[in-house]
Amino acid sequence: MKATGVVRRIDDLGRVVIPKEIRRTLRINNADPLEVFVDGKGKVILKKYEPIQDLSKYAKEYAASLFESLGRKTFICDEENIIAAAGIPAKQSMNKDISDDIKSLIKRDEPTLERDKIVIEGGERFPYILVTPVKLNEHSVGAIIMIADEEMGGLEINLTKTAANFLAKQLH
Repeated sequence: MKATGVVRRIDDLGRVVIPKEIRRTLRINNADPLEVFVDGKGKVILKKYEPIQDLSKYAKEYAASLFESLGRKTFICDEENIIAAAGIPAKQSMNKDISDDIKSLIKRDEPTLERDKIVIEGGERFPYILVTPVKLNEHSVGAIIMIADEEMGGLEINLTKTAANFLAKQLH
């Protein structure tokens, strides 16, 4: 994205309005938390806060454990990108955008088994996927995604629920 300058005034309460076009481009929605940084050169930097990003080390280890235990390719993502993967080369998956299908499945309350879906935007279609949301204060902040060539069941659901609960507890 190219650098864009917009002049805005701060109101009495210290609020600044971020233009709708910029919010849409950066996928910032109403009530999304933002991180505020100040650099040494007098700049204020706003960044969309992704709490699950803080857990990338745990996420990588958990994805690897699930892959080693079940032999199933596993992704862990925040609401927009893959933050950990096992069973798939990192270059093909890390920090890649997740598909719109996955974004909608993350918003569900329960683990969801689906067929013939794309996980990574512009990537391959997988025969079977399991998407288990990671919830923080009743809000989905990411998901555990497991992929298989054959149908999955209770074991995979329970293990991805355990992984999601573990990551959610680390966020508290």
